[in-house]
This record gives sequence, structure tokens and C-alpha cells, in this order.
Amino acid sequence: MTQIRCDACRKDIRDARKDVNYYVILGRDLCTPCNEKLYGSVSRVMVNRKPFRYGEYQSLLHKTILKMTAG
Repeated sequence: MTQIRCDACRKDIRDARKDVNYYVILGRDLCTPCNEKLYGSVSRVMVNRKPFRYGEYQSLLHKTILKMTAG
């Protein structure tokens, strides 16, 4: 049995099933609450950006993940 730990909050994910209760984004494992926090913060920033640029979105997503998983 493999044990998965969230890279953001450092909590163990019980009965881990990919894309059900944990997500792998840019090589980082995130639990569901941290995944929702990530996309919530990115969407709050991107909603005000006109026109929408996918490259800018990817860059913001990458920076936010690095910030969440640092430390």
C-alpha cells in the first residue's frame, strides 16, 4: 500500500485514489481541499484579466502551486 501525503498541507491522504480524493498537478500531490483552494485563488485573479491568455493562466497556476508547496 502506498501512502500519499499532500504537498501543500502535509497531511496524509487516507485511502488515496487519484482524481477522487487527491490530485497530481505539475508533479505535486494535492488533497481535495488544497486543490479547491488552488483553483479558487487562481480563478479570482484570472476573472479580472481580459483578454484571457492560456499562457498567463498556466504561469499563475505554476507560481501558486510553488507558493503553496514551499516550506
